[in-house]
Amino acid sequence: MCHHRYDIQYQIYSIALHKYLKLNIYNYDYSIHFGGIYYIFLRGLLLDNNNNSFSGLFYIKPNLNLINKLNDFFF
Repeated sequence: MCHHRYDIQYQIYSIALHKYLKLNIYNYDYSIHFGGIYYIFLRGLLLDNNNNSFSGLFYIKPNLNLINKLNDFFF
């Protein structure tokens, strides 16, 4: 993820979605309304039968302080 800088991509998308949700949801709360980021790498999506886990999936919920600081930096 970091090697190809997907982290920057999801942080920019998170800022945009956070701003959108704040404008469109009454009493918006990041912890409730922002579910997080999923990346699904289809070529890497394989079931590992040894531990019943998938590779090729990535999930993160960016820290709200990070999103706010990046928003202040860019805008």
